[in-house]
Amino acid sequence: MLALLNLVKRWRGFFFLIPFISIFELKSDEFLRVAIFGDQTSLESKSVSTSYPDLLSEELLAKGINAQIKNLSVRGSHSGSILDNDVEKVSHAKDRFRLQIFPRNGEKFDLVVIQLGRNDAIEVKGGDTINSRIPLDIFRHNIEYFIEKIQSSGARIILVTPVPASSQDTDWQKNQTSLYASEIRKVSRLFGIPLVDNFNHVIQLTKLTSQPEGSWIKFSGVDSQSFHHFQADRIAAEIASQIKISGIDLTRISPPRDYKIPTIDLAGEKHRQIIVDKEDGQYLGHPTTLLLEDKNTILCVYPMGHGRGGIVYKKSVDAGLTWGERIPVPENWKTSKEVPTIHRVIDGNGKKRVIMWSGLYPARLAVSEDDGD
Repeated sequence: MLALLNLVKRWRGFFFLIPFISIFELKSDEFLRVAIFGDQTSLESKSVSTSYPDLLSEELLAKGINAQIKNLSVRGSHSGSILDNDVEKVSHAKDRFRLQIFPRNGEKFDLVVIQLGRNDAIEVKGGDTINSRIPLDIFRHNIEYFIEKIQSSGARIILVTPVPASSQDTDWQKNQTSLYASEIRKVSRLFGIPLVDNFNHVIQLTKLTSQPEGSWIKFSGVDSQSFHHFQADRIAAEIASQIKISGIDLTRISPPRDYKIPTIDLAGEKHRQIIVDKEDGQYLGHPTTLLLEDKNTILCVYPMGHGRGGIVYKKSVDAGLTWGERIPVPENWKTSKEVPTIHRVIDGNGKKRVIMWSGLYPARLAVSEDDGD
């Protein structure tokens, strides 16, 4: 049996991006013009030296896409006008929308990321009543207005939900932020627009890592540099999967002409694929395997979730052609916060062991002296 030892602590965030509906073409000498239209969620802060809009162009360039990114976000901005609520003396979304998205110089954007709602939901006290800065129905109306105008120009859109409220906020505030995130999801479904659900995935992160809700805001993309890197990476990957440059699908870029080693795309060869595990509604991936000396026994570990979650353990005794049921593991394997890896080690006396390692703090180390039985 494998024993688990607690060692070390750290975090990282993730989110989910719904795909674009259709592929669009971009000539090789053209730039993809992207606007980020939002609030402080997409801006730098004391602990974020480079916001994700600044990282996005580099991520796209690495995928063969030349892009011009304009971060049009304003700290403290809500979706309405300063006449609707002037607590923050800034140019709010409706105040600057036409000038920024449809500038007088005729500049046009191919894609607009709308990232609003956090400041709309903030509570405003007046006597015995509590309201949001921008009422929920008006917030939705504003978002739909932006969408209709942008789509009429031929540009595409990605919607982003606001991040959860922090532990310092009231229960009322937490509930309101949830409602505003829900409205973004509804609008996304109604218009068939891709969605980056920051709200749900920040919550999922805190549940998987068993951390207090006060940590939500830390990994919301406002105060986490790693979240900005991850968000830039995922948006870039999604954009690349939906673009063709001069008829070339960027998801299948060929090797250089002088590259002599034959290549095989296993994705299309179904006869080579074996399903190890599946569960409705559950992400399963990131497996690590170990082939034992008999050349038939394969041990496999993977997280119950995207990049983190309780560790699942399975075994094949016929070199991976078939797989048994999930093997019972110690209860504390559920506390893993990283993708596990599994290794064969042999000490100086020839003693063989199997080691399973899960690296994020507190790191986990499991050791077996009977080949994982």
